[in-house]
Amino acid sequence: RFTKDVEQLVPWISQGERAPETVTEAFFFAERLDTLTTRNSAAYKGIYALLIKQGAVDWHHTDAPLSPGRLDEYGVDVRQIFPKTWFRRGNSEGLPTSSIVNKTPLSYRAAMDMTGAPSSYLSTMVAASDMRPEWFDDVLSTHLIDPDALRENDYGRFYR
Repeated sequence: RFTKDVEQLVPWISQGERAPETVTEAFFFAERLDTLTTRNSAAYKGIYALLIKQGAVDWHHTDAPLSPGRLDEYGVDVRQIFPKTWFRRGNSEGLPTSSIVNKTPLSYRAAMDMTGAPSSYLSTMVAASDMRPEWFDDVLSTHLIDPDALRENDYGRFYR
């Protein structure tokens, strides 16, 4: 498949020819999100690339969307949204806790504030951002997250 990808990818990029079969025949099963936990997976990396491409904004550095240059500058990595310590109290509702659904690209600085329940750390982040709460909701939405689910510490609703 790699040979075919190379043969079809170069003309697609350089001459605007038809998309390679790898692109046109690609499929994704939504159930895979439950088990997608490995950083080295192409699907895992692809989801984060799409979030960044769509304009995900860091939760601490809220002045502009994340960009390739900002990823290194801010120490962006994949961070758990509902922290591991929060699940130790039995709050998972039987849902996967370390799948890609509970992770998003965020700066090291944002991660430092993410302790305890989301409702607790969100109020700290909103205050630090000097934004109105509804504007911060827009920042959360750039990560395809339901802000109300976080504020209510509702992992089931968040996960769905």
